[in-house]
Amino acid sequence: MKLIAGTISLCFAFCLFIFLSLLKNFSSGAYTVDYQAFPVILTLLSIICFGLEIKGKSANKKEQ
Repeated sequence: MKLIAGTISLCFAFCLFIFLSLLKNFSSGAYTVDYQAFPVILTLLSIICFGLEIKGKSANKKEQ
């Protein structure tokens, strides 16, 4: 389940990065740097989920 959550959050974060870069290029008045916080948080969340999944898989290998 962590793998699915990490994948979804990573995809959504990249879509937001693309959207925000387009917003910055075409409408600089509506863009602030604070908007980048949410995609960064999603990227960190996906890295944490992937790390927990890898840690769980390696623990299962050691048990077998």
